[in-house]
Amino acid sequence: EFAAYQCVKMLLSGKDKSVWCFQENDTASKERQHPLLYRYLPPDMRDLGRIGKIINVAYTKKNGFTDSVFILPNGSVCRFWNYAQFQQNPHVFEGAECDLIWADELIPPELLETLPYRIATRGGRVLLTFTPLDGYTLTVKEFLEGAEIQQTRPASLFADQETLPGC
Repeated sequence: EFAAYQCVKMLLSGKDKSVWCFQENDTASKERQHPLLYRYLPPDMRDLGRIGKIINVAYTKKNGFTDSVFILPNGSVCRFWNYAQFQQNPHVFEGAECDLIWADELIPPELLETLPYRIATRGGRVLLTFTPLDGYTLTVKEFLEGAEIQQTRPASLFADQETLPGC
């Protein structure tokens, strides 16, 4: 929810913004990300269809956004990608510039490594969201290896437990 809201907020924040949303595969993207972004679009921008040469917001619950992309009246574009596309061609995303990238679930570490180059010229951000069902993955390792706890605060729900060693 948070990431989808941030994506729409970025798309509406100015002219010609670029947002990419990544998911494990096309089906997961259409089931999880497409409906969330649709939910946060202003009602007057939902299902604009194709208007002129630029605007295209066409969504169905069955198929998500047409061609996994939508373009708002301010020229902002949201594209939906999946990790299989990267695995087929690791250079497929090179050269592009984005304002925000939302990568959900099990992002390959090699793709995660390249994303900062896509946002560098625009001062963009990368949001990573996931449920740690698979535990300590290579991507989790990328963030946690060598990390040190700088500050702790009590968590009222865990008042009688030690949640992490030393905390």
